[in-house]
Amino acid sequence: MKNILTFLLIFSLIGCASYPSREMYEQKLSKTEITNYEMSEFRYSELPKGKKLKFELGGDATAHDFGTGKTFYKSFRLPSIEGNPKIELRSSFNTVAQKYGHVSLPTILVLSENFGIIDKKKSQMLQDHDWRNNVQFKDEIVLTPSSRYIVIYVDPDDLGRAVPWKFNLSIVTPSVMLDESSYQKAKVGYGGPMEILLK
Repeated sequence: MKNILTFLLIFSLIGCASYPSREMYEQKLSKTEITNYEMSEFRYSELPKGKKLKFELGGDATAHDFGTGKTFYKSFRLPSIEGNPKIELRSSFNTVAQKYGHVSLPTILVLSENFGIIDKKKSQMLQDHDWRNNVQFKDEIVLTPSSRYIVIYVDPDDLGRAVPWKFNLSIVTPSVMLDESSYQKAKVGYGGPMEILLK
């Protein structure tokens, strides 16, 4: 029994990877040069419908200034879409030690075929959880048929903000039902683990 518990503990620790600290992301960003000055020059990853993609904002060290200062970004190319599908975006703590971690609070740009900005959204991430009941923050963006590209970044102006969260939120307790006084505040950082899904 002791061996089984030890194995489970090791497995859980291996499965819960930690990412750089907020300060480490800031140092990395300070050393990252802006190479593409137009959004048409960005490297766009394909975003297939119905397949969740995980990525680390800041992991590939691509940076841009969207008008408020240099920041990391991630860009995706959308398939041809009909109607008004949704993009589900999730952000997680950069460490399993949530109290000492940070999250990415993304700004989302929706671009046309000619890289014009169709929509710009400051994310309002609400607390959610993954299948292991680990804390995540979730938002959804409704697209139009003319949407062709998505760009995700953290606005430097948002680094002074905090995301409300409740430690170890039960899966049966929607965040909208919690008393605001029970919330703590999660710091916002330039980078960290995220997920995106085109529904």
